[in-house]
Amino acid sequence: MPACPICKKGAALELVKKYQNFEQYFCLDCRLGFFFSEKDTGSEFYRHSQLYGSRAEGMLYEYAELDWRFQTFFKLSPDRAGEAILDIGCGDGAFIALAKAHGLEAQGIDIDPRAIALAENVRKLKNVRQLSWQEIDNFPNLGKFTAITLFDVLEHTNVPAELLTRIGELLCPQGRLYISVPRLDRFPLIFDQEVDCPSHHFTFWTAKALIVLLEKCGYREIRIIYKPLTMEDRIFYLLVTLRRLSKTPAKIRAEPQGSKGQNNSAYKAKLVKKYAIIMLAPFNWLLAKFGLGRGFTIFATARKD
Repeated sequence: MPACPICKKGAALELVKKYQNFEQYFCLDCRLGFFFSEKDTGSEFYRHSQLYGSRAEGMLYEYAELDWRFQTFFKLSPDRAGEAILDIGCGDGAFIALAKAHGLEAQGIDIDPRAIALAENVRKLKNVRQLSWQEIDNFPNLGKFTAITLFDVLEHTNVPAELLTRIGELLCPQGRLYISVPRLDRFPLIFDQEVDCPSHHFTFWTAKALIVLLEKCGYREIRIIYKPLTMEDRIFYLLVTLRRLSKTPAKIRAEPQGSKGQNNSAYKAKLVKKYAIIMLAPFNWLLAKFGLGRGFTIFATARKD
């Protein structure tokens, strides 16, 4: 019998649907949505998934300073210059580069070797390693951190309590954790089988589920922040769906890329994103002004006892 990965109860589960070999449940106690799985996804998935295919083309995550998750972190932590922070699931190092520009001593790990290749060879970051969170002890000269970040990482594991417990051991006394996760009670209710189902995502979150998990893992002073609905959220899902319906999957290279810098395709993608941000800004303002919809992301911060 499946059990909730947070409260470990099975009696309060409601079967939502079946997807391939997975069953999706909703826990009536802690309000978590999850797919039951007995194992995590390994690095091979991320190396071959179309969702991360841009990494093989040397495309960086651009305009990180405009990312709501990163902006929220710096609003909550304006005076951390010189402090040591660890970014779990750092991708190509976009947040680490931004944190270093703010005077932080930032380090990171990611499971995808192509992401780490971009971080090292294009962003020229040194304190990044290709490791899963289970392999964190292999990070050279691993110490304690005043802050640890997990931006859209928690949903990729089927054992979120074990993850938060382990990284909590790396926090200094009174150190803080910063998390963003996909929101279950978003509106409109746009989900995608490629993005929001295994082997990519295993969990969907509500504020209550996050609070229950954080308290269970020994965190206190929990603060929840909801991301407003943005046009970028909706367009991302539209593009994923259109690509799948086109039946012309992108050519994915599994080997690390990035030693030669960004290519022409990456440069064009950067320009497209730049102008999209400019054009969508008035629509995002209207959505926020009139409180239309509910965003797709929940942000949480908490102090470790």
